[in-house]
Amino acid sequence: MKPKSIHDNRIVRYEVDAEKRRIVLHTVFEGEPREYTIVVFEGVMAYHFEGDNFGNILFDVVETDVQGILAANRDLFEDGQRFAWPGPWNVSAEAASQHLKSQAAKAWEISSSYGLSGWVIGEACNISTTI
Repeated sequence: MKPKSIHDNRIVRYEVDAEKRRIVLHTVFEGEPREYTIVVFEGVMAYHFEGDNFGNILFDVVETDVQGILAANRDLFEDGQRFAWPGPWNVSAEAASQHLKSQAAKAWEISSSYGLSGWVIGEACNISTTI
């Protein structure tokens, strides 16, 4: 089955549920046919979004390498250590890497044509579309 596309979808809203460790992106494709797509990240262990301009147009959500996310965001993770971000397991680069490996974490990069971009580290990502 072909994966659902979120290319050129506008983010209508997104929710971060800390208790359920879930992030949900609610999107709409405003072409024909008009489609509503929901991207659900489950078992979220870390995330970082930037550039939200309240008119975000997604380019893609792709699975990527967790270790690559750690390396590309080394400064962000190091700065977060003093605040226990994204969790108490982030006391060093090695500890963060080992923790995420032990949890069999996966990572997804969110790219945009306009506005919000970022990444999520968690257990699963599911995309569903309705017309």
